[in-house]
Amino acid sequence: MAIIQEVKKMLFLPFKRISQKSLEDISAKKERVITLLKSTTKVHLGCGDIKLNGFINVDFRTTLATDISHDCSDLSIFPNSSVSAIFSNAFFEHLYINDRVKCLASINKALKPDGEVVFVGFPDFEKVAQAYLEKKKGLLSDTFDLYHVYRFTHGDPEHVDGWWLEQLHKSLFDKNETESLLKQAGFNHYIIFNYAFRQEHLAITLGFVAFKQKPTFSLSKEWVSKHIAEFSNDVRVDSIEVIIVKD
Repeated sequence: MAIIQEVKKMLFLPFKRISQKSLEDISAKKERVITLLKSTTKVHLGCGDIKLNGFINVDFRTTLATDISHDCSDLSIFPNSSVSAIFSNAFFEHLYINDRVKCLASINKALKPDGEVVFVGFPDFEKVAQAYLEKKKGLLSDTFDLYHVYRFTHGDPEHVDGWWLEQLHKSLFDKNETESLLKQAGFNHYIIFNYAFRQEHLAITLGFVAFKQKPTFSLSKEWVSKHIAEFSNDVRVDSIEVIIVKD
């Protein structure tokens, strides 16, 4: 019997060590976050290789841009009500389906009462399908063909060497899906819009700004066009089409 107990200890000891190491890593990250929050309360989520000044830059992998490496679907390393703004560009579509609400809910917890979350850069499947069916002018060729569709729905992961799964788009969005996810995560005040990327001519990309509590101003095309420019130059502001407003 004693031998069996010793064997069990030997089998489970590595798992205990891994668990302890994970706890130590999380504890260290929380301490790091507390330090970073002293300089800024804005977060750039899924930063990749792009470092935004004045933001805490977070990504799953360590890059030259990251201030902290962490699972971007879970912001529990940030204290509740500690963040004023969370921005992300071309990140949301890379999450697994079951992680989308989890991500937004953890953002909601991390936001200050007057905080906001700004997500841009995820494709609108309805607009993508429409562009294909109507044979609209393409971005890479004369017609918006199946390769165009593939780039938007799947992310064309073959062009990223050694990063195929991470580059792959793992879910699809349209305006109704986006609104449903926001509601499930506890957001009741938001503006959802389409826009064209930089100088492109098709407004087939989605974005939203959502607030933890009711804003003291009206959400409108004019407001979001000015506000979004504070976060990204990738949004062609004159192409913005507001599709849902709940303020």
